[in-house]
Amino acid sequence: TSNLIKIVEYAFCLPGTSAPVERVFSLMNNAWTDDRGLMKESTVNGLMTCKINIGLACEDFYNKIKNKKRLSEKSPSQ
Repeated sequence: TSNLIKIVEYAFCLPGTSAPVERVFSLMNNAWTDDRGLMKESTVNGLMTCKINIGLACEDFYNKIKNKKRLSEKSPSQ
């Protein structure tokens, strides 16, 4: 029974479609254009993490975090 439960849990964790993956690639292609082709992979990774997980427009996100001292101390651009 334990093995059957593991198999069922595994089956339910698999996505029904590839739409979420395709969405990520679409977002990445929009962010990593020819004009921005010189960005480091880590920068693109950070952009994608924000775009996918935060759900705010760039300007709204910037306004939300710009005065947070702890974040600015950890920023590599500082």
